[in-house]
Amino acid sequence: MANSIVYIINSAPGVGKSTLLKKLHDRLPNGFAVIDGDDVGRITPYQNNANWLNAMQDNLVDCCSNFRNYGFSRCVVAFVFPNAERLSRLTDMLAGRGFHTSHILLICSEDEIERRLTQRNTSKIINVNQAKALNRQIQSLNADIRADTTEITADEVADLVNHYIMGGRQLGDN
Repeated sequence: MANSIVYIINSAPGVGKSTLLKKLHDRLPNGFAVIDGDDVGRITPYQNNANWLNAMQDNLVDCCSNFRNYGFSRCVVAFVFPNAERLSRLTDMLAGRGFHTSHILLICSEDEIERRLTQRNTSKIINVNQAKALNRQIQSLNADIRADTTEITADEVADLVNHYIMGGRQLGDN
């Protein structure tokens, strides 16, 4: 399909991916599939190794393809893609299936990551210090758009990203 696109929302844990997906779900028009990589990659026990990451990325690509087969050619996918190699692997696989991609990068201050993760009290795979390190690493990646979620509400982030996805292209600086 000529208009098949995947919007990749990338950030460290605690920055706001899952919250953003919930907010976008209510804002996007019909025809979008919203995929949380955390849901696609759930296994017991949790793992954080190359095999798990490869399987998770393969599942994301398959999900996007399956949604497109049923008429949903626009997908929003959220997960942690910490380096250019991981991100390229995903975008190359999607391109091989005829998808265009757009990389949306979310960042926030390390203090805010710590506050959010401590408040949420979750660290099954990645602890607070690892999340902070991932945030620093992810900030160096190229992106079509980036948004700092430190001092704006989840609704404001969702409005900005929704505006970008719907064609406004005025979010953040590249």
